[in-house]
Amino acid sequence: MFRKFLAGLLALMMIFVSGAMAEDSADAVLQEQVARSGAGSLQAWLDGDLTGSIDGIGGWYVIALRKMGAEVDFGPARDALREKAAEDTQSVTKKERMALAAQAMGMDDEFIDGAVSAAADEETLMPLIFALHLMNNGAEGADRETIVQRLLGLQLEDGGWAVIGTAADVDCTAMALQALAPLRGTDENVDAAINRGLSALSSIQLENGGFTGMGMESAESCAQVILALSSLGIDARTDARFVKSGGSAADAMARFRIEGEGYSHDAGGSVNDTATVQCLSALVSMEHSGTWYVFEGEVNESGFRLSAKGWMLAAILALLLIWWVIAFARGKRNARSYLFPVIVCAVLAAIVWNVDIRNPEEYYTAESDAERTVPTVISIRCDAVAGENEYASADGVILAETEIMIAEGGTAFDQLLEATRSNRIQMEYDGTVAGAYVRGIGYLYEYDFGNLSGWMYKVNGVFADVGCSQYTLREGDRVEWVYTKNLGKDE
Repeated sequence: MFRKFLAGLLALMMIFVSGAMAEDSADAVLQEQVARSGAGSLQAWLDGDLTGSIDGIGGWYVIALRKMGAEVDFGPARDALREKAAEDTQSVTKKERMALAAQAMGMDDEFIDGAVSAAADEETLMPLIFALHLMNNGAEGADRETIVQRLLGLQLEDGGWAVIGTAADVDCTAMALQALAPLRGTDENVDAAINRGLSALSSIQLENGGFTGMGMESAESCAQVILALSSLGIDARTDARFVKSGGSAADAMARFRIEGEGYSHDAGGSVNDTATVQCLSALVSMEHSGTWYVFEGEVNESGFRLSAKGWMLAAILALLLIWWVIAFARGKRNARSYLFPVIVCAVLAAIVWNVDIRNPEEYYTAESDAERTVPTVISIRCDAVAGENEYASADGVILAETEIMIAEGGTAFDQLLEATRSNRIQMEYDGTVAGAYVRGIGYLYEYDFGNLSGWMYKVNGVFADVGCSQYTLREGDRVEWVYTKNLGKDE
């Protein structure tokens, strides 16, 4: 009886923790697929099944692993991809897809540029989309502006894109937006095309939150839309344009979930590999943010990484188990001795889940959910104390003039927050985003150089007379953050 009670408590705790870790976490789905493969570990799965299908489903999983920050050795997969790329039988689009997987694994082989060159004369939609993805990651082999203009030229009157027909196709429109997302804010024609594409997707979304593609509501269509929205900094779970009376695109995708197996292609169907990897990718995009097909930073080489929040939840579960072991070793058989730690750990897990906890990598790579359409310029300087300590650069420059896109109605503090995050510059403030006081930037703090020293900011050359979180910026505003020794009089 006591053993049954103990097992029940453990099961309840596992249910609570797994429920607290989101409607469905990408980590959970990925680990589920590893278990289904029978490989025993993520690395073994990558070296086996995924490497064996690297020119197909394996390539899509590789991209998801890269975006998750999974610490694995891509060596065998790279070798297999090089062998596949040497074959001349693939279509242009398949070559491009393999090249995209190669970029996700940190490869810089000649066949990547070759895939772009092969698409240079193409006028059809998919080759242009994948060519732009590759060029967004630095590949050469064609004129990028030409590719962009061809893609824009294929936009339909209703604002969408399609391979055939004159009406927007959900998947094609979403994929075109994914390719254009990194160019947002650089060209007014691109911005206009993106906005029309978003309107097209919103208008054809079903009232239950889902999307119909090729005459059928499918998981993949939901996933592609979520990838497009996430790439544009839009939260598919909360954005009013994509939450209908029956739910959001994320809610609709969840209806295709087959617990313990993956995702089905259509309602009531069996598990489908393509649907599963695309839905996994959509989950990753919502959890990790950023443009989906742009690969930045170094490729991790070993192990599997949990998020900071994931580690804390795992630690709480481990604490509960240790608590139970100690209680059992001391001969405690009263059910209350085991129920109390469950309550404590449940409270701790709830707190962890509802608090924004991120490690440095997660913080600096995070993107705002707000739609950023207002171009502004920011610089951060410490000329007044240049070279006077280890953090004050000799030339006084912490951040040279940089364009930062902010949301409509965004403040000088919103701009600073985005600039320091995206450029990995330390920044500390008191208060809240709505009433922030900047104490330090780049490890230079107020009072470091006297009682009148600290950070002040100018907008268009004039010191502001209100707090940075109260100053609403307009398009083209130039903000200068300066470290002063004497309340700005040393300027």
